[in-house]
Formats: sequence, C-alpha cells, structure tokens
Amino acid sequence: MATITDVAKQAGVSVATVSRVINNRGYLSANTKAKVQAAMDALHYQPNIAARNLHGKATHTVGVILPDIINPFYAELFQTVEQLLFAAHYQTVLCTTNGEPEKEKKYLRLMAANQVDGIISSTHNPDLADYQNPAVPTVAFDRVLSDQIPMVGSDNEAGGRLIGDYVAQHQPKCCLILAGSQEDLAPLSPRIAGMQAALAVTPSAVDQVAVPFDQPAPVRNQLIRQQLAEKDYDAILCTDDLTAITVFESYPADRRPLITGFDGSKFIRQYYPALTTVIQPLEDLCQLAIRLLRNNIDGGKEKAASYQLPVTLHVGQTK
Repeated sequence: MATITDVAKQAGVSVATVSRVINNRGYLSANTKAKVQAAMDALHYQPNIAARNLHGKATHTVGVILPDIINPFYAELFQTVEQLLFAAHYQTVLCTTNGEPEKEKKYLRLMAANQVDGIISSTHNPDLADYQNPAVPTVAFDRVLSDQIPMVGSDNEAGGRLIGDYVAQHQPKCCLILAGSQEDLAPLSPRIAGMQAALAVTPSAVDQVAVPFDQPAPVRNQLIRQQLAEKDYDAILCTDDLTAITVFESYPADRRPLITGFDGSKFIRQYYPALTTVIQPLEDLCQLAIRLLRNNIDGGKEKAASYQLPVTLHVGQTK
C-alpha cells in the first residue's frame, strides 16, 4: 500500500506539501495541488482522514456498496448484512452507485480514507482499478471483481437450469429469455447459460433480449412491454425478479403466459406468490461473506476464490 512518502516522491514535492494538500492548509498553487492529486490517483493512495489519530486501531465499521436498494433483493441483502454485523459489534455504512463507475470509485476512496475495516461490494463496475489492489479487505457479492478479492455468490447456472427444466415441462412453443442487463456481466450470463442448456433439448423456439437496468423505470418498463408485444410468447424466463414483475403486470390474468424470475427475496414471495422463481440462500451468503471479511480484517489470508452456494426453486402458487 502506498504511503505519503511515495506520493511525495511521485509528485516531486515534500511530504509536508502532500500533507498540506490533503488537509487543504496554507497557500498552494493549482499546479502543485494537481501534481499531488495525480500522484495519489496513480498510486491509489488513500489519506487516512477520520481515523488518522487512531494509531492503527480498528474502527469496527464495514462499508457496503450496492447498485441500489430499490430492488427488493438488494434491500433484503443490506438489511441482512447490517443485522449480522450489528450482532458482531460492527456498524455499517451503505453506499449506492446506480451503476455509475465514477460514483463507485469516489465511494471506495472515501471509505478507505475514513478507514473502514472492510468492504462488501456487489458492483456493476468490476473493471475499476481500485479493485485490483484493494486498500482495505474486500469481499465481493455475486460479482467477480479481481483475482485479489474473494467472491461469495449463488450457483447461478444451476439456478438457470432449474428454471429451464421447469419451463420445459410445460412444453412451450415460443420462449423469451429476458435479461435485465445488456452487458455480459455475471451473474446474468451463467443464469442464461443454464436456461439455454435446459431448453436446448426441447423443440421450443427461444428468443433472447436484454433490457438495461440503468434506464429510468418508466422507460425500462415501456421497452419490456414493446418487446412482449412483438410475439405471442407462452413462456418468459427473466434473469431477475424486478423484470419478471414488470412482465407479470403487463398481461391480464386470463392471458398471462408462464413467467419466471430469479432471486426469490421475501418481498417477492410474499407479494407475488404466483411467480415461480429461484431462491438465493441470502442469509447463508451474507454469513459467509462476513466470515471471510472478518477473517481478512483479523489478519487471515482468505483465498481470492469463488464460493457458490446452492439455490432452490420456488414454484408459484396458483389458486
């Protein structure tokens, strides 16, 4: 990890000057500030602002980075993580990125500067340089961020196969796999691969379309409805429950095709019991992520491996 001395050497200034830039003290030219900031960015240096006087003591704070908490799955994820960390005497800081790389980068550096003990991230921006050499212990949730960071997630491909096998039993003539992202990002790709493998042994025609998460909800919903109007699908396999809800509500009950989702939050199972979906073992995933993170915080050396937990199929209730 870079030090203030490394920054001073990179910028060609004194350590005192770097300190003055960090603390915004005294007169400094714009050129000097720019050189120091460029050096800090190049070295991924994180000035210890809030905890500078703690002399290496733990802050008992964990940062959680999520795309949003509008999605019931992410809301339940954060609630579960927060409760488990609170029971372990940690406080939790939540940051939502809305899929914006610059926003995520700033949050990562802000957390490191304020010396959180660790970070749990479920990012949509795995190519950020900050993840290649993380400033603090980090665990990824359902996203491979780098070969330096352990990843905890569900067996998404197996979940896709469960859904595909269930749909195949109904012998649909025309299926649509509707992805909630236009990019080939995990965990969506393994889910789609599992669905496709299960449907490949059937005579069903299978279309595949992606709708971006980063659109405003009304726009996104309209794009989904436009796609549904193009063909008379008798089965629609969605890669997430939010997309499945939009599809579900786009049809009158008496003309609704077979619709499936993926994630299986408590909210979905309670308010949309008719939706068939894959349930991720959320509490087990959160417990494992926290165990790995705390072990690294305490000086352990957890391998940057991928840990995949089994999923289950929730068959929608019918009246």
